[in-house]
Amino acid sequence: MFSSAVASTAPNNLVPPVSSADNVLENPLWAHGSFYPVGFNYNGVNRLVNATTSTATGNGVNASAPAWRHYSPLIITTDQYYTYMGNLQILDNPGYTVTDFSEGAGIPNPLIIYGSATLFTGSAAGDFSNNNADRGASQNGKHTNLKNTRMVTHTTLSTIDSSTAMTNVGLWSHVTEWFQTLTIPDGKTTAKFGAKVRIPAVDKLRELNFAGFYVWSENADGLDKKVHYIRIKHTNASYTLPTGDLTGDPGKYNWTGMSNTPAGTVTDAPSYTNQTTTTATESLLIDQDNIEQWTDIEATITLETGTSRKLGFAMYYAENCSYMHEGDNDLHDPDNATVTSGGLQVFAPYVTFHD
Repeated sequence: MFSSAVASTAPNNLVPPVSSADNVLENPLWAHGSFYPVGFNYNGVNRLVNATTSTATGNGVNASAPAWRHYSPLIITTDQYYTYMGNLQILDNPGYTVTDFSEGAGIPNPLIIYGSATLFTGSAAGDFSNNNADRGASQNGKHTNLKNTRMVTHTTLSTIDSSTAMTNVGLWSHVTEWFQTLTIPDGKTTAKFGAKVRIPAVDKLRELNFAGFYVWSENADGLDKKVHYIRIKHTNASYTLPTGDLTGDPGKYNWTGMSNTPAGTVTDAPSYTNQTTTTATESLLIDQDNIEQWTDIEATITLETGTSRKLGFAMYYAENCSYMHEGDNDLHDPDNATVTSGGLQVFAPYVTFHD
């Protein structure tokens, strides 16, 4: 599989990068009704079927946004199945201030996605503990057991076992992720994915954190995944994520998450703990200092051949586990330069399919 990528800078004028007719994502503007999920939710839930027929509101904790499913391996408390959700909505005009629950209703809402700076060690313990680098080591394939969701989403280590500490700087976790599951029309050979993004000077990523977008395909038994991703990094970050065909622990602890093939539209998506990651491709790498203003980014991939094909799309925030172990537990404030995680601002993500 081959991929190509482009990035272009635009002024502070929030116009979607592609037309709604071409974008196969539903509700890319987060503009339908009064939906403002924050704090925590269940993984893979899609209570609100789509962006046009849903009428229920979704404000606050344990809430949903039309068409989008939430994922995080970060459990917030023992004997509960809620996971962390690090996002806020902002206005789509210069100033880009954080909105309250009613302020952004019915208008386009860019998102800020950000980290947690905590493992919730004071509230999540035992089988629900996040302070466990090899959590889910024995679980392979699709499953619905939150306690076996792998805490580590990325690693540069060759081996992870019970002795691996969460203070290790070679571990990351997707503490915030929003995704959709897509059906690829027969005959389409390529896909483009991207968004309009910004990381302002007052809200820079910590050096080991990164964020971005990815698309993935998976095999039926849930043991192998093919990933293409866009990564936005700190200017001084020197690490390199493993790419190519990954096996062993690098195959098990890179790009774990949710399945792109839930059983039905309103059915929760199962978790997906792959044994191998075939063709992990970094389609676009961006320095955060180059996107202090709103910037259009895009990557192009060649699709797998066949029929009845599925593709997952996600926006993600990958937090280094050593930062989480510090237990900062800060509350995110984009106007406060002392915030430790940093945040990615996202507007109008998209996927388009092409012949």
